[in-house]
Amino acid sequence: QTQSEFAREDGRTDRTAAYLEQAADVASTLLEDAPLALRRLERAIQFEVTEKRCDRVAELAIQIGQPLVAIRYLQTLLGIVVGRARVPYLTRLADAHLAVGGEQEAIAALEETLALAPETGAARNRLITLCRARGDAARLAPVLFEGVNYATDDAERVALLRESAELYTSKLEEPSRAAELLERATELAPDDRSLAMMYADALGQSGNREGALEILSQLAGTFGTRRPKERATVHYYLARLH
Repeated sequence: QTQSEFAREDGRTDRTAAYLEQAADVASTLLEDAPLALRRLERAIQFEVTEKRCDRVAELAIQIGQPLVAIRYLQTLLGIVVGRARVPYLTRLADAHLAVGGEQEAIAALEETLALAPETGAARNRLITLCRARGDAARLAPVLFEGVNYATDDAERVALLRESAELYTSKLEEPSRAAELLERATELAPDDRSLAMMYADALGQSGNREGALEILSQLAGTFGTRRPKERATVHYYLARLH
């Protein structure tokens, strides 16, 4: 009989699980047999569930191309750990779901990651990429805006605010929200005329005609006798407001 069998007969399930875990280590390191190691660890988990064992099974499952098995044990892990300790498991769960085409499930895992650790740039970038690909403006717009607080420079902040505002205006029909974001963006980039015109347009669409006229009049005054292409756009917006 094996050590695990003796331990099982003694009713020591914790010891049985420990012996099986040791056998899994041997299979993985000495025999280089990942499938055997995975089976032994799964057997150990039947006797005693631990974070370490579930973590290792999930790793092995991905290693041998069994993402569905990984998903099962990562979900078990998430039933064990709490708080920010969930973050690395959630990001791995997102990977596993994507491996089997589960975009919606991956998005949910990434959203929870950001709820727990909003500074996690990699998770935010992946969520942005997924939402863009799906055309999910309702999810994408707020994720872009939330990223402003963790951007590394003003150029990145302006780009995030601009894209988010465009979605609020063109897809979500919330021009007043767009105007709030563009006000902040124009403070960061006061010389960006296209941004100022977007801001004026959002103000006009949200009913703030006076605010829109003020911005457009100021822009028109900066051109002097020059005729840059922006000038025609400014006069177009002015004509719409009169």
